[in-house]
This record gives sequence, C-alpha cells and structure tokens, in this order.
Amino acid sequence: MKVSKELPLKSVDYKWDRMKRPHKKENLSKEKAVEFESKQFEEYYVWLQEHMPESFFEEVDSQQYMLIAHYLMGFPLQDNFSQIQLKDVAFVLALDDPDVDIRILKNFNLNGIKNYQTFTSNVPPPFPGVKKKLKIAIIYFTSFTEELETQDVNKILPKKKQEELYAQLREQDPTISKEEFEALLMRIGPTFVRSISSERLIIALRMFFRAKTRDNCQYETHFNENWKKQKGNPPSLRIVFAWRNTPKYKFLFRMAKLIYRHNLKLVKVNSAYINPYSKNSILIMSLGLHGIKGKAAWEEADIQDFLQEMVTLKYFPEGDLIENVFVEPGLLRGNTGNLLRTMASFVHQTLVHADINLYTFENIEEGLCRHPELTVQLCKAFELKFHPEKKDLEEYKREKEKFMILADHLDTGNELNDMRRKNILKQAMHFVDFTLKTNFYRNNKSALSFRLDPKYLNYVPYNRREKFPELPYGIFFIKGMHFMAFHIRFKDLSRGGLRTVFPQRHEQMVSERNNVFSECYNLAFTQQKKNKDIPEGGSK
Repeated sequence: MKVSKELPLKSVDYKWDRMKRPHKKENLSKEKAVEFESKQFEEYYVWLQEHMPESFFEEVDSQQYMLIAHYLMGFPLQDNFSQIQLKDVAFVLALDDPDVDIRILKNFNLNGIKNYQTFTSNVPPPFPGVKKKLKIAIIYFTSFTEELETQDVNKILPKKKQEELYAQLREQDPTISKEEFEALLMRIGPTFVRSISSERLIIALRMFFRAKTRDNCQYETHFNENWKKQKGNPPSLRIVFAWRNTPKYKFLFRMAKLIYRHNLKLVKVNSAYINPYSKNSILIMSLGLHGIKGKAAWEEADIQDFLQEMVTLKYFPEGDLIENVFVEPGLLRGNTGNLLRTMASFVHQTLVHADINLYTFENIEEGLCRHPELTVQLCKAFELKFHPEKKDLEEYKREKEKFMILADHLDTGNELNDMRRKNILKQAMHFVDFTLKTNFYRNNKSALSFRLDPKYLNYVPYNRREKFPELPYGIFFIKGMHFMAFHIRFKDLSRGGLRTVFPQRHEQMVSERNNVFSECYNLAFTQQKKNKDIPEGGSK
C-alpha cells in the first residue's frame, strides 16, 4: 500500500480522554458517538502515516491499514498489546521491548510461519505515560493452496534487476542456471524480496543453493562497524542463513528466545520457507541484531558462542528440565545446556544396565538437576579440558578431584536416592574424563560427537565383564536431532555394518532407547569373532 503524504495534515493534540462519552438519553448520541470515533480514527490513521517507516506501507493494503488504525485506538485498553488474526496473516501491535519478539511469537507456536517482519515507529504512540516506541509485526502463515499457485517472476522483481542479481550470483557460483534462479525467486515470493537489500538477497540465494546439498546451517555474518554514523535504527550485526528441513513450528519463537538470552535484540528479521511441504524444505532468514543496551552486538554478547548455539538450535529440545533449571536462570549457557542433554543420554546408556527401573532417562535428568551447583562444576571441568582458549589441564584435574569429593559426600537422608544421584554424577564426570576428542567447540555442526576411551567401562557400578566381556578399541557417541548413535570398533582398522532403528510409537522408542549401546556392542563383538581370520577387526 502506498499512502500519499502530500496532503496537509492538521496538528492534533493527542489525548486519550479529550471527548466525553455521549449520554444515552441524548437524541444525537449516535451522531456524537460516530463523530467521536471518526475523529479518533482520523488522528490515529494520520499518526501511523506520519511515524511508521515507508517499508510498512508497502506491506499492508488499505483495508489492513484501516484495521490496524482501529486497533491502535483501543491499544491502552488491551494492555498495550493487540493481536489481529486473519486467515493467512496476523498483525501484532506492541511496545518495543528487548523481549517483544518472544511475546509476539509465543502465540503462534502451532502455526507454520512463512514470513515474519517487524516495523518500529520513530516516536512513542500518543498515549499518556507511554515512552516506548510502537512495534508492528506482520506474520504470514504457510498455505498449501498458495504453494500450488505459480507466480510471475517479473512481478516479483523487474527484469533488469533480475539480470543484475543473476550476473552477480553467477560470479560467485557459476553452476547456478537461469531456470534455477527464476524458480527460486518465485518460491521466495515478493514479500521477502522487497524486504531486504540486493546485497543480502544475493547472499540469501547463495546460502540457499549451498543448503540444498548440506545438512548443517549455511550462514554468513556481517559486522556493521559504522552503525553509529547511519540514520534510523541500523543493526550492528547481520546474519543471513539457509537451513534445510527446519521445523516450521516454534522455530522462530525459539530463535527469539536464543537472541534475547545472549543480550541481543531483533532489529530486523525477514524469513521465507522454500517448499515448506516437501521433504527438503529450506528456511531462508535474514537477521539484524543489536545489543539490548544500545551498544554494538559484539560488545554485549559473545558472538562466537551465539553462533555455535544458533547452528544447533533445531537439534535439541526446548522447555525441558535442563532449560528450566539451568539455561533460563542463567546458570549455564545454551550451548552448555546442549552438552548436558548429551551427557544425560550417555549416562543413561551406561547405567541402564545396572537397573533398568532405577536408572530411567527421567531419573538421569533428575539426578543431574537435583544438585545444580555440582552440575555447573561438571560443565566447568569440561570447559577446562576442551575449550580452545580456556584449556587448563592442571586446573581441570583440581576441579575433577574437588567434584568427586563433593559427590561422594552427598547426603540428603534418603540412601537410595543418594546412591542413584552419586552414580549419575560420577558417570557424568567419567564421560568428561574419558572423552578424547569432540566437535563441541566447532563453529558449525549437525550433531555433537565424542570419541571416548573405552576404559570408562571399568568404572561402571556393576560387573562390566558380565555385560561387556572385552573392552573395544574405540567408542564414538553422537547426539543429534531426534537420534543418538554409537560406533564401536575392536581394532583400529575394522569392518562391520550399520543398524538403524525407527520406532513407530513413543512406547517403542522408550523401550529401544534402553538397548542402543548394548546392541551396538554385541553386534560389533560378534563381528569381531567372525573376522578372526582376517586383518580387520569387528565394528558396528
């Protein structure tokens, strides 16, 4: 929508209660009510026209604009948060806070979001006591019928602009054909194309073509060091990424929580799903970030830590016990929370053979969360051993010894619970101690992987030889999106097969989860016996 700004606008003294309510016995009460509403509507219509950015008017049509103006009239009555729900789009009016995107997206967890845009006014809305600016979010939902429709690529982008973009894209990736380029533009749609600059659009297209053949997140970052000299509200950090098979539900909400947790705020965000109903859907997103307190993003947040957590966002659950106990209160970073979830899965695989009922996965999580101070110390020990810059093996040894002493002295008066929690905490520390290498601190990955010294099996609280007669040569543990896996080999050079289990129901998953390590070990051990007459050892 294009709203003309050439007409002279009268100066209005914005005052919420400047007109009295018409008395019901007055003959002209209807006329006065209509006059009252008409004046208010005109004033808020004009206020939006004067103080919202130009890009806002390109995204709404005349009927939507009038609807937003009507909702703005009653904005204080709705506690400064108004939600307008239409068939394929929603509008949300809110005051601009660091966590405003979390509050907006929280109400749309069950919707597939195709595109999300926010626009901020240049002054606070005209209500008494309101000092924060108005933020209007536009949320477009995925629609299957829309996916079946074809669009004219020339309506999305002028022909000359297409040629310029394609030429620049070909310079960076000569393998991209004109047909692929035009097909992608039609899939992205005009909303996303209009909302970002040509430079970022080229990056987004390039990231998309990379994501077609890669599972991990494909992203580029741009640090805007001259943000103070630019007009408006420019973000100091821009991230453009494309990610294959990203969930449509809750993902943007989780992204907003992640950004807020790292002392950052969303200044601009644009996203689009390509082929959202296919098995190879790809999310393209452009983020503009800034520090919550107004400083540059890199001055208020550890950007490397933020990026490492961002690229694992879809691989781990949210809202679980570990997030509630450690991540939300700030006891652990989000990345370390993912490490703790991985530890819980590994410790469960180790202890379930001692007592399948005592060491359920839920009890393992509870044991790690029951004494937060010890679990935080456990994660600190991992950092001291493996962090590329903070590595200190002498300090790690002292931290480990201190941890083991404290774990041994746990005493809550319930002997059975104390024994269970002691074993859980000790096995978690053995996981750290016997890990030889890990990809945890890599900037990009599609799962967390660990190679362990098999001698950790000598420290389990049961007779290891009865369950696992021989120690393998190497054990690898992998935890990712909806899966965990082991690779076990009995020689450096080994051969074997691959076994994948796809549970059909939750009950089957719970049952199969108890046997992942033991089944992998037994299959590898059997293969080792079969290979007795050849140089290669057995593996699985």
